[in-house]
Amino acid sequence: MKTLTIIGTGPRGISVLERIAVLLEKNIKTSISKIVIVDAVKLGQGRIWNSNQNKVLLMNTIASEISAFSGEGSFFSAKPGAGPSFASWWKYHYDDYDYDYDYDYDYDYDYDYDYDYDYDYDYDYYGGYAPRKYYGEYLNFVWELIIKSLSQRIEVISKLDKVVDVISIYNDKYTVVTEKEDIWKTDGLIITTGHSINSYSRYFQVLEDVAKKNNFLKFFRGNSIHEMDLSIIDRNHKVGVIGLGLSFFDVIAALTEGRGGQFYKENGSLVYKPSGLEPKLYCGSRNGIPILARGRNEKDSNYKHKGIIVTSQKMAVLRKLKNNNVNFDKDVWPLIEAEVNYTWLYQKIKNIYGEDKAETFSLSVMKNEISSSNELVKIANNLLNVNLKPLSLEKLAHPFLGKIFQNEEEWESSLRSILFEDIMEAKKGNISSPLKGALDVLRNIRDSIRTVVDFGGLTPESHCHFIEKYVPIMSLLSSGPPLFRLEQLEALIKAGIVSIVPPGMNVLPKETGYSITSNSLTTYHKEVSVLIDARIPIMDLKNDLNPLIKSLVRRGIFVPFINKGEDLDVFETGGVNVTKSPYNPIDKDGNILSNIFVLGIPTEHTRWFMQSGSSRPAFWIDFMIDADAIARASMTI
Repeated sequence: MKTLTIIGTGPRGISVLERIAVLLEKNIKTSISKIVIVDAVKLGQGRIWNSNQNKVLLMNTIASEISAFSGEGSFFSAKPGAGPSFASWWKYHYDDYDYDYDYDYDYDYDYDYDYDYDYDYDYDYYGGYAPRKYYGEYLNFVWELIIKSLSQRIEVISKLDKVVDVISIYNDKYTVVTEKEDIWKTDGLIITTGHSINSYSRYFQVLEDVAKKNNFLKFFRGNSIHEMDLSIIDRNHKVGVIGLGLSFFDVIAALTEGRGGQFYKENGSLVYKPSGLEPKLYCGSRNGIPILARGRNEKDSNYKHKGIIVTSQKMAVLRKLKNNNVNFDKDVWPLIEAEVNYTWLYQKIKNIYGEDKAETFSLSVMKNEISSSNELVKIANNLLNVNLKPLSLEKLAHPFLGKIFQNEEEWESSLRSILFEDIMEAKKGNISSPLKGALDVLRNIRDSIRTVVDFGGLTPESHCHFIEKYVPIMSLLSSGPPLFRLEQLEALIKAGIVSIVPPGMNVLPKETGYSITSNSLTTYHKEVSVLIDARIPIMDLKNDLNPLIKSLVRRGIFVPFINKGEDLDVFETGGVNVTKSPYNPIDKDGNILSNIFVLGIPTEHTRWFMQSGSSRPAFWIDFMIDADAIARASMTI
């Protein structure tokens, strides 16, 4: 009989364990008699979802769309394969799930035919966007059920330790070595290590090194916010924050609400009441725009988007037609924009003339097989008797591209306008708002995009463009926080706690501190003594500081996936080279290591969007499909 080792018990590791438990309960034939489970931070939760973190750090996926079980079931009879969604668990354990939306419908048609809603709502609760610590507690609930089930059938050993080395010995067997010098032999490995920290480029290394040499300067390397010791920042510090994505919102939450500040409604607007413990924050990025808000949720947890222009089937046909040399810029991006524009126009028509007119538009699009944004707009303009222009996702993501500001007042006015418009659209909802509903499509078609992108479906050059240009655009427009985070940001700016640096942020070390300037406002200059890197590290195999990853690379078990083109051009990604499902690594000699399985973040760039941390309650998505495939394959190592 054989031993299986699972490294990492965040959502990915737990999902595989859950499927193994289900298969064993069904008496599926297996050679496994013992499972060794290892996590370096917290068994059953991992790093990112550690339940010890502050409640102000939130998820950006609504809880009703999340489950760690592979099937639905009641809370009281939960077991692997059948258990409550995260939302059900949350509502049972806590009383802070819902916003009490009090709709005050006041319909006015604005110039571009969008409804102008006037909303007022209670601010006291999370609106279904959970504190990350709650999800950690939920994962632990699932974990305990899994361990109980597994222990009735096989030997289970759990270790709170860090795996630092894996040594190939003979006959597909491996020796596992941990930081605490625990050593054992295993027949199979499932690696779900999640997010890592990378070594820095020279620019950021210089910024960090300056702080090491000067006691009065402080630098925080890009990491999960709850693992940063922000307590050393006091109220008198001026703090620079690099990055305006999801981690940026974590930083400002930790240094405001996390220090006792409070938000409250006054005359319909959100106001921040400082605790007096907040530092002054100067936050920026190259783009200068904070990641935009998700629309207020109007969708059922079982909602499935039905693509008209971008579908997995059409992307598979395109990939085959192009012989795995698809040009994302020319072949895919216009189709994505068309899918977004279709949803935008459909909802505009529905808001004004009703569903029948919108269906007339839809039927015309399908009948004529329209796949161009310009053609879609022509049809809509004829129905509406207006002169709309198609949405440009690039322009929406970069509204200040090439803009030069004359002074801070002009910049701040422009930023306030962007934030106000985004908040107003988000309040309308992710269906009722034509814009937010359209941008939500970028989330809904991820599977279709994977069909053409994963495992080298793009040309090498286009693959690079996809990662560096298009992924950031899609993330900024569709992967943002709940709308109340943008309202909070607006309130913090008004309170003078947070200041957003104009686009083109530059940071240079000086003897007296870090100097922050802007390419778009030449007179802009701030000095700070604390610098926080609030960017989420991307997968980069060769620069990963995780000792296990470094060991696997050194031993040739992990090598980066290289996209090879027809013209002998190549693009070396930072992701692990793996097979298609069940995702076995391909070593330096080209051998498939069939007893090792790699899932999640380590395979990012080989596959796309591996940072997902959950499945859906009522149906499987790639998250659970992958877990099941690996669980089944691991049963027969």
